[in-house]
Amino acid sequence: MRLWIDTEFNEYRGELISLGIVDEAGREFYEVLPEPMGGYLPWVAQHVVPILNKAPIVRAELQAKLHAFLASYGNHAHLVADWPEDVEHFLHLLVVGPGERIGPDRWTMEVRRDLPSTADTSSIPHNALEDAKALRAGHLLIDAAQRLAEAPCDGKDPRGCWRTKCQLGGVCCRAYPDGVTDHSPDAGKMVPGVNPSALVQMPDKARAGIEALHCAIESLLTTGRFVDEEGEATHALADLAECIANPPFKLKDAHGVKDTNK
Repeated sequence: MRLWIDTEFNEYRGELISLGIVDEAGREFYEVLPEPMGGYLPWVAQHVVPILNKAPIVRAELQAKLHAFLASYGNHAHLVADWPEDVEHFLHLLVVGPGERIGPDRWTMEVRRDLPSTADTSSIPHNALEDAKALRAGHLLIDAAQRLAEAPCDGKDPRGCWRTKCQLGGVCCRAYPDGVTDHSPDAGKMVPGVNPSALVQMPDKARAGIEALHCAIESLLTTGRFVDEEGEATHALADLAECIANPPFKLKDAHGVKDTNK
């Protein structure tokens, strides 16, 4: 099980202030520690403290709650963060006494530079829980792009299909360069004899997302990084995910055109 974490701390090398965790299933953990002995430093006092949104608890109580939260992950969990100090603060919390630790027996972890910036994607930037949720969402979008890159066309379709195996919203689709997609729960499988009259016309919003996703895939394949300096691809990918999960499409069939929100 992957756990995305974020922390807020009292500026560079400062004491831990809050910890946010979100796992693959969306399960959350969020706690806040008391104000450091020397007080909050100016930037933290201005940008972090007003949005902590939870009463503080002492460190021992936080560790006890963290121990209960981590108990469900068995003997292994995988930690994901976008900054080394987040991992450092988290690991310190696992040590509860001389020779005593909490959490799974085995941890693996990664510190990623290529996740979309939480300054752009978090609903409340600098709130540890909301930032952790944003890291999870951005990482899952990158995963979807990588799965898409690994699903090449089998050459059977004359239009030159661009097939997806994405599971965004539990629905998969097969996309074509002409902006038409076959939207179905087929997990991206090529279905023999697909009837063109049963294809779904993509709205502009979804088409823009496909184009942004194509650029993201090219970046991942050529540089190994999710390059999105302006944040446009991140927002377009989020739009695409929304369209796939809740498609406002027009379904064409032999009897004409009708709306569907399946």
